[in-house]
Amino acid sequence: MLPVLSDLAAAAPGVALNFHPLGRDFASDLRAGRLDLAIYATENDYPGILKRPLVEDMFVFVAHDEHPLARRLREGGVVTSDEASAAASIRTTVPMRSPDETPHAYCINHLPDSPGGRRSATKLWTPFFSTIPIALAETRGVALMPCRVAERLAKHLPVTILGAPAQARPFVPYVFRAEHGHGDESLSWFENLLVQKVRQTAADLRTVPLLP
Repeated sequence: MLPVLSDLAAAAPGVALNFHPLGRDFASDLRAGRLDLAIYATENDYPGILKRPLVEDMFVFVAHDEHPLARRLREGGVVTSDEASAAASIRTTVPMRSPDETPHAYCINHLPDSPGGRRSATKLWTPFFSTIPIALAETRGVALMPCRVAERLAKHLPVTILGAPAQARPFVPYVFRAEHGHGDESLSWFENLLVQKVRQTAADLRTVPLLP
């Protein structure tokens, strides 16, 4: 979302964005007009809701530049997936997709455990990516987050992208909106701006190293 802010300010200076935490029943919020757009990684379809692929993404390990794993990588050494997973004290969560899932179901189902099947290294589960830079700065630690978020952080903060977990697979976030709002020209303009800008600025996932 961040790459679009400067373009939005130039083209529509009177428009402000209001971010909301995404709940499990975001489709109802879209249909009721409580949300204009939602971004979420799911292949599910929802009655009365349109969806559009945004850009392919993948979870990666990110370390503060002062962390030993980041220093080793900069010095030409090798970091393994098990080492990064064991050191990852910060992990991101997503909304529950059903009442039977834990709040961090996506991470549990798609990402590796620490060696021996333990998650003892994880000290913070956070649904808000904006808290990760603060946590990394305070702990000088390792975090697990979507690559697109990591790319933005690495441009402005002292963090190093270590690579993707060996078992990681790409996923696609979608932009969702209510069908009844399809004729809203201003919303359509913003959606197109968002999708185009994110795709233009996203790096090729094939350049992201898979950790051994």
